[in-house]
Amino acid sequence: MCAYLCQSCMTPLETEIDFGTNEDKTKNNDYCNMCFRDGKFINPTISLSKMIEEVVIHMMHVKNIDEQTARQIINNKMPTLKRWTKTE
Repeated sequence: MCAYLCQSCMTPLETEIDFGTNEDKTKNNDYCNMCFRDGKFINPTISLSKMIEEVVIHMMHVKNIDEQTARQIINNKMPTLKRWTKTE
């Protein structure tokens, strides 16, 4: 199992290209390149529920698991990730 997950979408962060980038182009250790580039979220207004729906579909195809299993995994983990527990 991957040691790091994107703290927005749960994508495994395994290789250098998986990681997002900070404003100064350095690697961001919290977010993947599909969620975070140049110090900003790609989709800053996406809601947790919308992200869950997108990740369920992605997980069903990539992991070849049924929707109920994907949804259970994601609903249990995603709300605990840094992006979704942050209060500002």
